Amino acid sequence: MIWTGLLIGIIFGVILQRGRICFNSAFRDVLIFKDNYLMKLAALAIALQSITLLLFAQLGVIKLAPMPLNWVANIVGGYVFGLGMVLAGGCASGVTYRIGEGMTTSWLAGLIFGLTAQAASSGSESST
Repeated sequence: MIWTGLLIGIIFGVILQRGRICFNSAFRDVLIFKDNYLMKLAALAIALQSITLLLFAQLGVIKLAPMPLNWVANIVGGYVFGLGMVLAGGCASGVTYRIGEGMTTSWLAGLIFGLTAQAASSGSESST
């Protein structure tokens, strides 16, 4: 099983790096350069994810259990997420392929991304 994850990760990394795919850049390019190429790729990725998610849910592979909308948490979380993207110089996909290119600032951003992802998945509870 580990080999399939490694293979998919390598393929994903090559696609990100060769295509210079970054969702942050997709919005930036539309606003600044009037180029919508990356935005089309982002829309395609979201469409494929939506279709795959629905298909997996309908086939019973996954079980969807949506939580109620919390406006304050979503607004604060979106602000913090956007602030992190600005400080990191791009979104997670952009940071990921820049790590592979050897950019040292992206290594730091990736490390902090991993630490905050671990903290977020652990929640506010401490194990005693």
